Amino acid sequence: MRRDSTLRPRRGEARRVCREYDLRGSAKYTVLLEDGKLKVITNNGKFELVAESETKFFRKESGTEIVFVKDGSGRVTEMVFNSSAQEIRLKKL
Repeated sequence: MRRDSTLRPRRGEARRVCREYDLRGSAKYTVLLEDGKLKVITNNGKFELVAESETKFFRKESGTEIVFVKDGSGRVTEMVFNSSAQEIRLKKL
């Protein structure tokens, strides 16, 4: 399990990832900024993202890595969950 990080995403950078993301048409995940922290809302509830860098985070409860992928112009295009078992890619809507 990873330790909590004191690194906080810059407000402008955090807003770039705050949107809905689509899991192959089966579910939508919403990323939002709440009380200065990035959180993800799923069908199963809400969880906090802890920053390791501007685009790399981990889920506080499980340690699962979450990466926000940017295109060549710097726009966030997807969110990727990396766990020991699999990689799940969600397209930004």
